[in-house]
Amino acid sequence: MKYLLLNFFLVFYGFSGWCQSPADQQALLLKSIHHPELQNLCLHDTIYVMQHGISFPFEKLELDNNRELLFAEKSSILNSGIREFFLFREFQADNDFASIIGQYVLNFSGDVNHYVAFELKFKKEAQNWEVVTSEIKEEKQ
Repeated sequence: MKYLLLNFFLVFYGFSGWCQSPADQQALLLKSIHHPELQNLCLHDTIYVMQHGISFPFEKLELDNNRELLFAEKSSILNSGIREFFLFREFQADNDFASIIGQYVLNFSGDVNHYVAFELKFKKEAQNWEVVTSEIKEEKQ
């Protein structure tokens, strides 16, 4: 019984980030990617999001200035030789607050990663999500 309750909690916790509408999911995702410190790193016309850890119900989103955001499975990214991409580790949204943890991988080479880790906290004011706090730091593994 204890394990059943634990499994229920883990399943509920894992899906609790998706309680928001698809519009809120998209808004939070785009706000994260458009964060000024992260945007300065994304210099390509196509920005990739690895569908691993956290997956999104999108295949492609249009960004500003004729840029696009493409969502790809881990195997596609590895097989295509894509070396820069976003990887989201946590995407929790609950009513008017959200927490997003992820990485922007700068130079993926299989065993050595150079990335920028980020943790963003959001609050929803009226119909807009605003960043309340952000922690962004460059790391090498």
